Amino acid sequence: MAVAATHDPSAAQFYCLDFGGGALSSLRHLPHVGSVAGRSDGDLCRRTIAEMESVVRAREARFRRLGIESMSTYRQLRSAGDSAVTDDPYGDVFLVIDGWATLRQDFDSLEPAVIAIAAQGLSFGVHVVVIASRWAEIRPALKDQIGTRIELRLGDPADSEMDRRRARQLSNMSPGRGITRDGGRW
Repeated sequence: MAVAATHDPSAAQFYCLDFGGGALSSLRHLPHVGSVAGRSDGDLCRRTIAEMESVVRAREARFRRLGIESMSTYRQLRSAGDSAVTDDPYGDVFLVIDGWATLRQDFDSLEPAVIAIAAQGLSFGVHVVVIASRWAEIRPALKDQIGTRIELRLGDPADSEMDRRRARQLSNMSPGRGITRDGGRW
């Protein structure tokens, strides 16, 4: 909601796989949201991942063809209205997967594609956001690709990969608070 309030839909889009109880479905009608697929929407889940792969491939080819070195440069060209990039309908794209364990269990064939998107996508403005109940649900191949990690209150603070002492302190804080590896809180 914060991104929708502060960014134009052409600057940021969200594609959601909602396996965590349906909370993301309320975002479906925002102009920033391309799709919200649930567990029963197998075809839409597969199409969503295919769309993200397509965005990465198209941007990679465009960057190579135009000599664009970074996503920062690409954003500058888009905001300046450069005709070489204005036909791209996407700004920064966020693939949000709420319920990673469900994806691995019910849609295991999609996991390699998500890992590939996480590995390459950030360079082309495609961000992968993964929500899991426990760190152990995320295999090292994906975990290594996740640059920014925020750990919210865990069921068992002993599962913390950030700091078990600080994780215990989260149980006394209001919901939505978390910790980062560098000692930050939010």
